[in-house]
Amino acid sequence: MTRALAHRSILKQTLAMRRSLLFIISLTVLSGCWSDEPIQPAEPLANPSFELYLSRTASKGSEFEQYRLLPVGMYAECGVLRNGRAVVVQQGIVDVADELRDTLSERASAISNSSKKNTEKKLPPPGNNSDVFDPGKFLLSVTGDGANLRIETSLDAVHGEVKDGEQNLRIFAELVRGNLTKPPCKNEVFYGIGRKNL
Repeated sequence: MTRALAHRSILKQTLAMRRSLLFIISLTVLSGCWSDEPIQPAEPLANPSFELYLSRTASKGSEFEQYRLLPVGMYAECGVLRNGRAVVVQQGIVDVADELRDTLSERASAISNSSKKNTEKKLPPPGNNSDVFDPGKFLLSVTGDGANLRIETSLDAVHGEVKDGEQNLRIFAELVRGNLTKPPCKNEVFYGIGRKNL
């Protein structure tokens, strides 16, 4: 009986999160609004969750990395894209130290707050991995108590000489990538997105 109640509770939470996410997506329509201000300290999100997806096409083909924060750690996978399908080369669940979880939660909250403040500036849309000149994809979904955010932009928009707002996205991705003991798919740097440790 208790198991059934727990299952129903999880289903209700999942449906509520999906509804909230769909609402946010309809408000932001593919590209997030953004502020160029430096990231400000923010209260950490309660029950944080995020998904991060990076992809880019180069002369050797299309590559991707994907990460999901779970209650038990972080799921990570990387591989190549062939004919529109993901071929996973490496995958697994890694531990996330409490300090990193708190830092990611604070950054996610600050990114969400920054996005809400400035509704005029739009990030460039993500690419479609069609050729080597394509700008790639940077997709970030953040959910938690009081925050539901989805940012969809190009990978090119968040690396190199970029403004503070976009740099905050890059630092978030670098902290996520830095949590792995070995570079994902042997990529120390994923098209301008490095690895950062606390």
